[in-house]
Amino acid sequence: MNKYKLNRDITPNECFWLDRDISKGTEVIKYTNYTYGCISQSGIAVSLSKDSPFFELPLDCLDEII
Repeated sequence: MNKYKLNRDITPNECFWLDRDISKGTEVIKYTNYTYGCISQSGIAVSLSKDSPFFELPLDCLDEII
């Protein structure tokens, strides 16, 4: 399971599909199920937990946790 940590705050002003701010330091996991073609080339599908819905975040806001 790939885990990531946000390296900056992300707001709905940058990502209109978000319903709230996501703070720097928040950990997310890579979503590996079907995304139905709704993730852009500059983004990645992630979720907050294994059982939560996916959403897109920009690739440049994430640092992989090793």
